[in-house]
Amino acid sequence: MLGGLRRLDEPGTARHLLERMREGAYISTPAGEILDANPAFLAILGVGALEDLRAARAADYLLDPARREAWKEALDRSGSIVDFELKVRRRDGEIRTVLDTAWVRVDPESGDVYYHGVLVDVTEHRELETALEEQALRDPITGCYNRRYLAEASRAAEADPRPKGCVVVELDRAGASGVADDGTPDPVANRISRFLLRQSRAETAVVRMHSNEFLLLIREADEKAVGTVLERLVFAASREMLPPFRVGAGVSAANEPIIEAIRRARENRTPVRTIGSSGEEAAGIYPLP
Repeated sequence: MLGGLRRLDEPGTARHLLERMREGAYISTPAGEILDANPAFLAILGVGALEDLRAARAADYLLDPARREAWKEALDRSGSIVDFELKVRRRDGEIRTVLDTAWVRVDPESGDVYYHGVLVDVTEHRELETALEEQALRDPITGCYNRRYLAEASRAAEADPRPKGCVVVELDRAGASGVADDGTPDPVANRISRFLLRQSRAETAVVRMHSNEFLLLIREADEKAVGTVLERLVFAASREMLPPFRVGAGVSAANEPIIEAIRRARENRTPVRTIGSSGEEAAGIYPLP
């Protein structure tokens, strides 16, 4: 009796391991039929029973069904694949990220082709990676993006010939003595960063360049779009208690690096009137700098 538990090739041992392992094991056909799977595979897809799994094809569980063709082509070409990343949609609609390792197996008697594979759910791992990557692109004091983000965005923009816009905001530390201490490491920068984040839109990224300078990076923006952002910013600043600052705007020409637009924005910076800088409550729309 014990002899049946000492070898992995014993049917009882193999089935016992398959039923209890956390990875999802499966057998499918080139046509996408799922012939067999262990409980972990069913759990990954949110399916209660093997009969329910067999009612659909493998591609039906993929977020992008066309990815199975790429998966199948790679598998048939090499005979095996390792850690092929896929996104699957569970029965409850939740999206999971999995790594698929599979092999082509041919029945020596019938010549039928089968795919034997193992799925590993790496959703939490990928989410942690994304969170860490995002954290690396953020300024720890204000939560704005940092210069590393700007460098990556600049490289990505090189492949896009459309113009980009920017607004440079330079703090006047000498005139910011009236800003209340809010307990943060840099209350002046924190105050202006919260203001800029409130004023930004989906197409705008707020970047902290250094202690006294912030950048509003605007994707696919012409002069009119940048002018609208600048006008909205100046109007909003005239009605808030903010540290004094100067602004300048720039637009990159087609195929021009965004750093050139930033340089021009720095060259034409002018003061913005705020409640904090004027000492009294302002009203009305002030001219653009």
